Amino acid sequence: MTVIASSKKFASFLNEEEILKTKSKGSKYKINGVNIRRIKTYLNTQNSSFIIWGLYRNLCDLSPDLIFHHGVSLSSLLIVYAYALVHKEVVVMVDNHADIINQTKK
Repeated sequence: MTVIASSKKFASFLNEEEILKTKSKGSKYKINGVNIRRIKTYLNTQNSSFIIWGLYRNLCDLSPDLIFHHGVSLSSLLIVYAYALVHKEVVVMVDNHADIINQTKK
């Protein structure tokens, strides 16, 4: 399994020291046997990244059987959709946290 994530966004539960430690690992590393690829993103907001550099290339490199996309309102979903149009064998799944019932409680 490989997770592709932004090089600028990290889990909210990580403190600054943990984020710096994670950044020092570079753009490709493993956590508990899971491959992590961090790609450059631009025009970031608190919840979204609007320009995702290299996502399509990473998908082509990985040739996934299944893509699980986190969220429905991100521009990266358009890139995943474009990939799926060309690679008809891939299964795309999307979760949705836009509904208030499925959001993180603060």
